[in-house]
Amino acid sequence: MKLLPLCLALLAPTVLHAQYGVPDPSFGTAGVVMTRVGAPSGMEAMMAVAVGPDAKIYAAGKEGNEWTNEAVHVTLRYGSGLSASVQENAPAMPSAAPNPATDRITLRFAEAGMHQLLVLDAQGRQVARHQARGQQVDVPLSDLVPGLYLLQDLARTWALRVVKE
Repeated sequence: MKLLPLCLALLAPTVLHAQYGVPDPSFGTAGVVMTRVGAPSGMEAMMAVAVGPDAKIYAAGKEGNEWTNEAVHVTLRYGSGLSASVQENAPAMPSAAPNPATDRITLRFAEAGMHQLLVLDAQGRQVARHQARGQQVDVPLSDLVPGLYLLQDLARTWALRVVKE
């Protein structure tokens, strides 16, 4: 089994590389699989991945915070039936400005619609919930302490990192 170097942060893509650093298109969607590792403390990282002769994918890394650091081992089964296509109606990621923000952040969507937004702190706790309709949505941040937050839409598959100053 050959170990391949890999660095993965929370909500970042796992990429299986073929030779010369090119993503292997037979893995996930065009070589990329989105994944989460451990609790959302911001200290999660996958450091290596290997594909065994039985087509299992082995990943190893760490999770923790300033005081703890524990090993993480993940075993995934690669199936030949995985789709390498993009869902036709997949929602586009909205644009967000300003980021960093002080009192609010404005999201601009490709299409108008209903949005149920969650604001999560760096530990993954919900600190705010906002519901709005339209193509442009202002999300208030003035009640939050400065720091890093994750903004998610409950009905869609995207998440944005937002910095509150």
